[in-house]
Amino acid sequence: MLEIHKKVVISLMGEDWFSKPKYRIDHHPAYKVFAIADQLQIQQNILRFPDNEELIYSLCGVLLDLDVLVRCSGTPVHMTDLEKLVLSDFSNFGDEQVRSRIRSGVHDPGIYLSLQTELNLASWANSKGFSVTPYEENSFPDFRLDGQGLELPCLVECKKLLDTVSLKRISKIIVKANKQIKAVGINCFGLVVIDASLFIPDLQGKVASERLKELEVEIQHAISRSNSAVSAVLLVWLERSMTIHNSGYVEACLKRNQLLIHHGKPIKALPESMKFDGYVNEVCMGIKTQKRMMIGRNNPCICGSNKRYKHCCGSLQ
Repeated sequence: MLEIHKKVVISLMGEDWFSKPKYRIDHHPAYKVFAIADQLQIQQNILRFPDNEELIYSLCGVLLDLDVLVRCSGTPVHMTDLEKLVLSDFSNFGDEQVRSRIRSGVHDPGIYLSLQTELNLASWANSKGFSVTPYEENSFPDFRLDGQGLELPCLVECKKLLDTVSLKRISKIIVKANKQIKAVGINCFGLVVIDASLFIPDLQGKVASERLKELEVEIQHAISRSNSAVSAVLLVWLERSMTIHNSGYVEACLKRNQLLIHHGKPIKALPESMKFDGYVNEVCMGIKTQKRMMIGRNNPCICGSNKRYKHCCGSLQ
């Protein structure tokens, strides 16, 4: 699976990308699949738990990303036939001008991360039968959705928050998106997609829920102002979970979650038919540990929640 994803990254970034200074490649988010592969090779492809907990979740993340790339690439294969995968020409995502913009920008880490957010929403739209039309103009939103019963086009702007971003950045994103939607000059719905998977820790418990609530409040505050061209904001984040069985079997899951936040008085309210069913997807990995795990029932749960083991994963035994 990792070799397949490496193949996808190489076809996206180009062979010459690897001739660049190593420090630039190492810090690029696309390179994580190579780092994971190197680590597994050192460990002779053996995953150890709990030592490799983060590595397990990284593998789940690779699968989530790969699914999105496949669905937008135009490659006519299914996830069950990945050995035949070749990332083609992004034929499901725009014309040659758009594809040229993608190829020229993916080497920049920030652009690459934002592109992931665009492709994720576009792949969902394609799967639902919408027509996806990316915009080349920088002053316009990322793309336009048509069809599937929409009485008007829906213009979409996508952003991915970095882990170091200030909450004040949210307001700037909404204001800019509002201007971009208006700049197109058509009667339409407006949607802003904010991917906070780097900003919200993908952990269970208080820290993640507090950060999510902060974002929700900030978004509601931003769209309650005059930014009425924005019909709604789709907030996206990752959530991890783990089930530990006394038999030594561990199941780790990484889930892409979403929350749709509507503008109170938009120019055009997003239709109720756009519920983003299927936008949430999940990848799980099961691992058999080499020996039975002994965990004190009053100890903190190993899954990362704030609960004691007996009240969390231990209650499922």
